[in-house]
Amino acid sequence: MGDLVQIEDFAKLKKLSQIETSDNLVAWVETTAHTETDEYKSHIKILNKQTGAIIQFTSGVKKDYNPKFSPDSEKLAFLSTRKEKPQIYLINLDGGEAIPLTEELNGVSDFEWHLNSEMILFKSNKENEGKKSKEARANKIKTKFEVEQQSRRDEERKRKKSDPIVINNLIYRTSA
Repeated sequence: MGDLVQIEDFAKLKKLSQIETSDNLVAWVETTAHTETDEYKSHIKILNKQTGAIIQFTSGVKKDYNPKFSPDSEKLAFLSTRKEKPQIYLINLDGGEAIPLTEELNGVSDFEWHLNSEMILFKSNKENEGKKSKEARANKIKTKFEVEQQSRRDEERKRKKSDPIVINNLIYRTSA
């Protein structure tokens, strides 16, 4: 009969979850238990399908999870508890440091990329945010990515400036 499983053995287990794929890459979350701090920590790893190379894409003492590739396969967005409440972070797939995209007082619960890879839609609980959050958002320092995106949106609005289309009646028919 083999050795019995000990408590220390559980700390050696790794849980793989939240698998996300793009053209040439696969990302997943690897969660491990840390007995010293009595916490779970999670990091994002990426596999290059062509080379078979696996890299640890995020690191740190908090939880990184919910990885999502941009539709153009150039960036990876993910949630992280680096600043206590989960926030969206963005990193270029060719390297660099992850930058925070949100500073929501109650954190972000989920997000999705827009098809143009220039916007991210997200969910956050706005209850009890109060005045402090509004002031924080008004004084928020914009990241380089946000400034570039705002500039593109402003240029697009100027280019497409036209009168709005008003629809008063809409015919709806279900297929039978």
